[in-house]
Amino acid sequence: MPWFSKGPTGQSVYDIIKSHQYILAATLNGVYSSSDNGNNWLLTNGSPTLSGTGGVIGPHLFAKNSSYVFVISWGSGIFRSGDDGQNWQQIYVGQDAVGYQDYAAAATCIGTVGERIIIGRASDQPFPIYFSTDNGNTWSGSRLSRSDGMTDQLLCFYNDNGKLFAGGFLGLYLSPDSGNSWSPQYVDTIGTHGELIGLGFFRDIVSYNQNLVAAVDFKSIQISGDNGKSWSSFNDGLISDWTFGALAIKPPYIWAIAQSGNAYRCSLAEVAAEVKNFTALPPNKYSLSQNYPNPFNPTTKINFSVTQKSFVTLKVYNILGKEVAILVNEEKPAGNYKVIFNGSGLASGVYFYKMQTENYTNTKKFILMK
Repeated sequence: MPWFSKGPTGQSVYDIIKSHQYILAATLNGVYSSSDNGNNWLLTNGSPTLSGTGGVIGPHLFAKNSSYVFVISWGSGIFRSGDDGQNWQQIYVGQDAVGYQDYAAAATCIGTVGERIIIGRASDQPFPIYFSTDNGNTWSGSRLSRSDGMTDQLLCFYNDNGKLFAGGFLGLYLSPDSGNSWSPQYVDTIGTHGELIGLGFFRDIVSYNQNLVAAVDFKSIQISGDNGKSWSSFNDGLISDWTFGALAIKPPYIWAIAQSGNAYRCSLAEVAAEVKNFTALPPNKYSLSQNYPNPFNPTTKINFSVTQKSFVTLKVYNILGKEVAILVNEEKPAGNYKVIFNGSGLASGVYFYKMQTENYTNTKKFILMK
């Protein structure tokens, strides 16, 4: 507070990175650099345009190691700069199956593990991930091993002290060997009607105190204490139907940027407390807790537990039995969960919230008092 506009005038900025002397900004017209903390910007030489970006790729277009800065462009490929981002050279991964373009033209995210550079692609032909140990001169491919045989489009990489995570449209993956091999940590599935079952669209990942925080489509912010195998909503104070595009940690806060324009922050102390709540022993029974506070105005928290993967509904009804809100309506893995109910649009009075799964039903009363 307050915020200042510092980007290149009239440009949409999709990613930024700090090189040795400059701030670099990836825009639709190319990479701009600033040497005075964002007050003035110059278009760099030979940088790619990002006209095909949109929602196809993740938030990470830049990466760097000790020798180069790298940038990817949907439709153009991967470029590197050895002079702090002032001049760019296109480098090639290899020709695709039909020989029309370079594999990197379908790059959707980029990252580094030490000196190794790694990119994710939108296609599995022949590999969804490529990495280079010699600054992009030569490349090797690796696969994601999903038991359902489906391919995934990656949106982000995150290096958590040697554990390399990759987030995609359909799940989260872990590599213990800097990208040579991958195994699923969390896998979304596709229902009989083509619907996505699970979190979906891991757009960005950060970690704090050996716990992961992820920005995912439709479910906002999620938190995990077991390396991404199970997740719990972490949305206090957020508008839950917004999509978050990027996360960052700058102590004492974690920051979340919504694709629709707003910025949120949460203290890292709250992150630690939330992880402690959700990383206890797995629940041994279904449960629906009494909300807190009660009475409430206008928000209250509702905790519930699921012992095995189940389709869960949690709905709110008025005293006449009319449905007034749907808080949960999806398949959930085993775990402990918390949702926030906002009754600002309702009149004061007595309401009921009902949790239902195939094997469990429970209803509790709460009071909205304005």
